[in-house]
Amino acid sequence: MIRAKKLRPLAVLDNKPLEIKDYGMIPPVTKWIPEFTPAPLYFGIFVPKGVPEEVVTTLNYLWEEVIKNSEAVKKYADDRGAVFTPYWGTEALVKAFPLIQNNAWLYYDAGKAEISPMEIGIPRP
Repeated sequence: MIRAKKLRPLAVLDNKPLEIKDYGMIPPVTKWIPEFTPAPLYFGIFVPKGVPEEVVTTLNYLWEEVIKNSEAVKKYADDRGAVFTPYWGTEALVKAFPLIQNNAWLYYDAGKAEISPMEIGIPRP
């Protein structure tokens, strides 16, 4: 819609500008609201606890050697105005956990979760 000029972006909810292929640069909202703290968005693949170590090793290898270096995935992200920053393993957990933590407590406080996040090891932020 942006490329078709049916939608005009004013700002991106980030602290860095976003370049969209065949459109140009969209300024960050922090240009006008410097104290704004953007919430990260992540796409992820999660595996259950207890999967065989060879599965974890294989997934880590695929992220490190295939996905991170995939021109097709980079192009897919670029064509859609997405930021391609692959993380995996402990680094992915550290980066994604604050969002998971906030969402868990938002659902609980809204009455949408049956048990407290604390019961499964997610402390209140």
